[in-house]
Amino acid sequence: MFIEGFISFDDIKVELKNKNHHLINFERSSVNFSVDDLKNTKRGIKLFVRKTNGRFLEILSDSLQQRDTSKDFLCLDNDELQNIGIAIWVDESTNSIHIYREIFGQVPLYYLFIPHKFFIFSTSLPALLRNELAQSYHSFDYYRIYRYSIYAADSRDYYSGDTFYENIKSVLPGHILKAEAHSLSSQPGFTYKLAKTDNLNSLSYAGNQFREVFLKSIQSLANDESKIISSQLSGGLDSSSVSCTLRYLYPNRKIITLFGLTDSSLEERNYSSSTAEWIKSIHCEVEPRTDQRELLYSHTLLYGHPQRYLSGSFFQTSIMEQAKSAGANIMLTGHLGDQIVHNGFDLLSQVLAKKNWTLLNQLLDQRAFFASQTANFKHWDLLTAENKKNLFKQHFFFKKFLSVLKKGNVGESLILLHNWHLNIGLSTNYFIQSLWNVVYNKFNSSNQDYLSMLNKDFVEHAAEMSITKNTHPYSGEYENWAAGIYTTQGIGINEEFFSLGNEYKITPLFPFCDKDLYELSLSIPLSVKFNNGLGRGHFRESMKGILPEIVRTRPNKTQFGLYGREVALRSFDQLRDTLSVNHQVWQYIDKKKLQRAIANMSLEKDKNTTNASLVNRMVALAVWLDINQSGSYYSHE
Repeated sequence: MFIEGFISFDDIKVELKNKNHHLINFERSSVNFSVDDLKNTKRGIKLFVRKTNGRFLEILSDSLQQRDTSKDFLCLDNDELQNIGIAIWVDESTNSIHIYREIFGQVPLYYLFIPHKFFIFSTSLPALLRNELAQSYHSFDYYRIYRYSIYAADSRDYYSGDTFYENIKSVLPGHILKAEAHSLSSQPGFTYKLAKTDNLNSLSYAGNQFREVFLKSIQSLANDESKIISSQLSGGLDSSSVSCTLRYLYPNRKIITLFGLTDSSLEERNYSSSTAEWIKSIHCEVEPRTDQRELLYSHTLLYGHPQRYLSGSFFQTSIMEQAKSAGANIMLTGHLGDQIVHNGFDLLSQVLAKKNWTLLNQLLDQRAFFASQTANFKHWDLLTAENKKNLFKQHFFFKKFLSVLKKGNVGESLILLHNWHLNIGLSTNYFIQSLWNVVYNKFNSSNQDYLSMLNKDFVEHAAEMSITKNTHPYSGEYENWAAGIYTTQGIGINEEFFSLGNEYKITPLFPFCDKDLYELSLSIPLSVKFNNGLGRGHFRESMKGILPEIVRTRPNKTQFGLYGREVALRSFDQLRDTLSVNHQVWQYIDKKKLQRAIANMSLEKDKNTTNASLVNRMVALAVWLDINQSGSYYSHE
């Protein structure tokens, strides 16, 4: 799918060039698109125009003709908006344009607006960069580089619409952007409703409701019998549910499942193969590509920005190539399942805030039974049930204590310490040892997991820029919807999936990205989701009879941490010769920190570390800087 457009506010003219697409010219604007995209799918386009004589027209997908429509300008209801990727309204009477972007940001939409001159937009950032009008507006957004280079910042930050270029922005998901000669404005394009019924306090009722909506979501994506379906199958609850629901809905249809092999000890092969056998799919086990230097450059040219998730991007490339080779047209994944479904573990923090110590003690005992803490306690699996309960409680408390302390609330942290000691019980030895470990790791450079590898000068510069940034773009009631799903990383990965799908000629689809499903999940009480400590109760209940029990009741998640380390070390090794002393990346990255991080990862190969993510992003940043310096974005087709 591809679309780009242009509207002039003075006498500027631009020619949109793409031989494989169709160009429609209006009085002072143009839209260039693929005919196949003018279809009512979740990735499709709706295109409307209001003529100067007041007529409302819609562009038809079959003939490219304009027909009168009875709809008032900008009127599409919630159901219609959920079933399209982009809606565009060209208003010739006011020489303005409105653009709506799909609710979950599955279709990217970049734009450049220069008041009183022009507004250009595209689903492809590189295509926008190549536009002759954009040539003077390629300055970097240094604050975006700063946040990108801090560990897990993208998973916490709201998706603000900022890109790595100061003047180029993105339309916010679920919003309508209006561009007119003198200004831009943005507002939510839909309303959402939470279900209000006491019945959702029942696990069985909540599960039945979730099942109904989840099946409907998958049907809407896979109901075209002419399409050959593939499904990514990692072995986790989300991807397995998608694959098994496909078989439940289509007992006789060809389904291709794809599992990515890694050398990691955290491999999920048994779960994946048992699920594939359960649904009798054509199961493919795929070796992720290791030519990471080549992929880094090709993907960065494709995205227009540094890759957000290197290990995932390399992984998905191999999966998509195999799916396409096997004949698939579409690929369903469990992407964003965690964020949409929710696990209910926030119940612990909620009960702690209410100081209901008796209930908190009970809930912590329940959670300790299922929680895997091997990352924090090496011999966790060998401990007795009582020892697990005690350690889990102490670890939970220490994280809360540290969180409050880091915010500067010393008094509040001491009150929490006192209350915990009185009501739950404090292990003095554990507390002192944990506090010592924090201090030791902070100052021991030889054994350090960094939160960033940025150099001091750049950090100071970025702090000054943060004052002018809108880091909280969602307001009012809409913020409740945005929390958890509208993160820079979550929406950014959707955008990268979109670009990969275009490149490898297969459409990635996300059944969890469904408005009705998310509204229902938000409506279900945390106590139902918590499910006696197992988590995701409503989802697990909905999958009874659809999923193999070994997967439906598995307490742990699919993990790729050690694979991320392998990718980081391999990427750095393959790019090492390009990282000269004078490379631009050292304007941002502290070379000594990088060298220590590489050394630590090479020595401790079985330990998860924040450094893997930071090294991956440093390498991706270096490649993006290379491409910008070479001018490849301005000539690459």
